[in-house]
Amino acid sequence: MADDQWNQLDTSSTPSTLQLILTNGQSVEVMFVGAPSPFDAIFLEKGYTLATPELVAQGKRISKRAAVNLYLPSTGGLHVFEQSTQFLNDVRMLRTAHPFESSVFTITRTRVGDSTRHAAAYSRPALPRERSAAASLPRHDLARWVQQTFGRPASAPVATPAVSVVLADRIAPEDAAQITSILASLHPAASVDFLGAFAVATVADLPVAQTGPALRYAFVLRSEYPLPAPALFGANNNIMYPPPPLSGRLPDATAQGRRHARPRNSTTHHDCHA
Repeated sequence: MADDQWNQLDTSSTPSTLQLILTNGQSVEVMFVGAPSPFDAIFLEKGYTLATPELVAQGKRISKRAAVNLYLPSTGGLHVFEQSTQFLNDVRMLRTAHPFESSVFTITRTRVGDSTRHAAAYSRPALPRERSAAASLPRHDLARWVQQTFGRPASAPVATPAVSVVLADRIAPEDAAQITSILASLHPAASVDFLGAFAVATVADLPVAQTGPALRYAFVLRSEYPLPAPALFGANNNIMYPPPPLSGRLPDATAQGRRHARPRNSTTHHDCHA
C-alpha cells in the first residue's frame, strides 16, 4: 500500500503541534515513514483549505498536496510534513537509489513568501537505532490530520497555523571545526570512538548542550589515540602511518581502530560525560 500511494502521487488527486515547519534557510535530516496522504486543496487569503465543489465553481485553482510522516533523528519523534505533490514526487525519485527504510535525507527550505521552495537530498545511511525508531513509532493518522487541519468551511476563520517543531540547536560551527581538527590529527579510531560515545553521525550533529563535554572528550582522546611514530617514507617521500605490510597495502583503518581501542568501560570515558 505504501508503494501504491507513492506511485500515485503524480495523478492522485487534530490540528497538531507535531507538524514540521521550517524557517527560511533551515535544514533538517529526516526519514520518510510509510505512505503519503494526498489531497486537493485551494489557497485562500490566509492559507490552504480542502477543495469543495463550491470553491471550484468560483474558479479557484486546485493544488495537489500531500501529508507524510517523517522521523527526525534530531528530536527522536515522528512528525507530519505537508507539501505539494511535486516536492514529494522529487523525493520519490530519490527512493530508486536510496530506500526510505535505510536512508536519511535532508530537507531545506530555500525561499520564503510566495516563492517558498523545499528541496530534498540524500544525506547518509540511517544508523541502526534510527531505523529501529522509525519503524517502531506509531504513525500519525494522516487522513484525519488533513481533515482537521484543512477541512474548515471556506467562510470560517483560518485556524492558527500549527506550531513548528523546535529543532535541537546544533553545536557552533567554530566549536565543531575545533573538534574536527583534533580528531583529524589522531588515529582514525579516535573518530569512531568519539562519534559512538555521543551517538551522532557527524561532529556537526552534536547538540549545543554537548559542546563542553565533547570538547573535553576530544582533548582526552589526544592521549588515548596518538598516531604512531612514522616508520618509513612511501612514494614521493610521503610519511606512512602505520608502516605498510609486506603486500604493500595499507591496513584497514577500522581494523586498526579496533586493535588500538581501549575498553568501553574506561573510567576516563565516563568522567567525560559527568
